Amino acid sequence: MKKLLGLLAITCFLYSCASDEENVPLDSFFEEPEVEDFSAEMSAFESETLELINAFRAETNNCGGDIHEPTFPLKWHPNLDAAAEAHAQYMFDNNILSHEGRDGSTLADRLEIAGYDARAFGENIAEGPSTPAEAVEAFKNSPSHCAVMSSPHFTQVGISKIGRYWVFDFGTLR
Repeated sequence: MKKLLGLLAITCFLYSCASDEENVPLDSFFEEPEVEDFSAEMSAFESETLELINAFRAETNNCGGDIHEPTFPLKWHPNLDAAAEAHAQYMFDNNILSHEGRDGSTLADRLEIAGYDARAFGENIAEGPSTPAEAVEAFKNSPSHCAVMSSPHFTQVGISKIGRYWVFDFGTLR
């Protein structure tokens, strides 16, 4: 296992970002929010990845010394997924790992184009992991990615892998 983690640390390049456009009181996240369920539209790959993300969220997580208490599971959203897929395709086509997209687009821009009206959003990107388990493990071991994945400010996620590029787009609708 230590060899796998060392290999992941060497071969994975990871970036994360998050934005919380409004200050959302934490007490509003003590109960699982009602969120539309699109799970019937998910692929097996997305379902497997989401299961791993939600298992992680169900634990107390230490993200670089920042403790995140267990929180509710995320639901998959097709518009977040479209934004994640478009960005993964852009990175693959251009052989680049960056939160900045085509023509300088930001995650906020990509979510707007995808029709996702976000109140809060975040993005984890990686290059290198081969499987959903390796991607989630790599994100767990990076403090900023860990914090984004653990955040109770997000209720939904979109997941994409194209080639060696991964994108997890997190959000909460207005």
